[in-house]
Amino acid sequence: IFRSVTNWAFSLLLRNYLVDANALLLVAPIEIPVMENEYLKPVATIFNSVDVIDFVEGDYAVVRNKIGATYGNNVEGDSYYIITTVAVHRYDQINSRRQFSEAYYFEHGLDELPVFKLGGIVIDVYGSHSLFESRISGILPEFNEALREYSDLQAAKVLHLYPERW
Repeated sequence: IFRSVTNWAFSLLLRNYLVDANALLLVAPIEIPVMENEYLKPVATIFNSVDVIDFVEGDYAVVRNKIGATYGNNVEGDSYYIITTVAVHRYDQINSRRQFSEAYYFEHGLDELPVFKLGGIVIDVYGSHSLFESRISGILPEFNEALREYSDLQAAKVLHLYPERW
C-alpha cells in the first residue's frame, strides 16, 4: 500500500508512536502462501493499547482484532490474536455462546516475539510490564489550546465577525 517502509513509517507509524506509546506492532503475513515457490509477505499491524489484553515482552501477547469476525447470518463477533515466540494464532468467535475456533495459524520460527511496544518514555514498571508515555505528552495541552484557538478563528471567519469597512 505504501510502496516503501519509509512511506509507511512517516504515514502510519509516526502518528501512532506519538499518540499511543503503549501500542503494539506485530509483523506477520496476513495470508499464508499456498504454493511453495511463493514468498511470505509480512505486514506490520498496529494494535492500539485499548486492544491489548496482555503483553509480556519476550514471551507472549494477546490482542483484540479490531476487524472482528462474523458467524451465522453475518452476526458480528470477536477475534483475538495470541502471539508467542513460536507462532501467531488468531481465534474467531463462532457462535453466540462465545466459543472460538482457530482461524489462522502461522509458525514463524524466529524463536523470539514478532511483536513489540512502540515505546516512549518509561513512567512505571511493575514486574515484566512497562508503562510508557508519549514523547510529546508534555506539549499536548498547548496543542489542544492552539487547536481550540484555530477552530474559534475559523468559526469567526465563517460567521463574518470581523467585517472590513467598505
